[in-house]
Amino acid sequence: MHTKVCPSCRHIHSRLGPWCSRCGRAVSNTGHAKGRLIRKGTLRPHRKFTSGLLAQHREHRSVKAAVSWCGKLLASAREDDVSRELRRLRDQGVSPIEVLETIGAVYALAHFDPHSLPDDQRFTFNVANAVFRLRPSYSRDTSINGDRGYRYERQKTTMKRDLGMTIRSTLGVFFRQLIERYEADQENERQLLSDLRAPLQPTSKDTA
Repeated sequence: MHTKVCPSCRHIHSRLGPWCSRCGRAVSNTGHAKGRLIRKGTLRPHRKFTSGLLAQHREHRSVKAAVSWCGKLLASAREDDVSRELRRLRDQGVSPIEVLETIGAVYALAHFDPHSLPDDQRFTFNVANAVFRLRPSYSRDTSINGDRGYRYERQKTTMKRDLGMTIRSTLGVFFRQLIERYEADQENERQLLSDLRAPLQPTSKDTA
């Protein structure tokens, strides 16, 4: 049996392709041999943060445009795999604002914790994963120990890459500006509090 060494972890294996089973799964899920799939629980506080920001600026034209774009994304009439999967989400009740909040949560995680989600293929794949996983996807009923259940499908690697790149090219600047605005507001608030706590210096009239 022909064996080879995985270029990422140096594990010896006999699989087709360069990767061992663990690194191969990571590449398929995240586009990177050392990537990890970001779970919903990890994104939850970041989605709450993003939801608050979007609500705060909901009347701004850029926020309205972003929500509109997400609506068009869910309603695409194209017959490629990504569009069919997005229509599935729409049919299962996913709203444009839900998509936008989820995308924003991934941007917030990458911004505030870049070690957890570097700005490379891992981001591209995980932002697509986060959208695809807004509702469970299944192919057919199956039987598990006699009980009815579902066999869950995994999206193709190309689907994750294509959707992730589309999201990044369209909404990247929007979310960077939104987070920068938040940080500027926070800095202004800190400066105001600092000014309020500054000791009052005696004036020349007081010391005369």
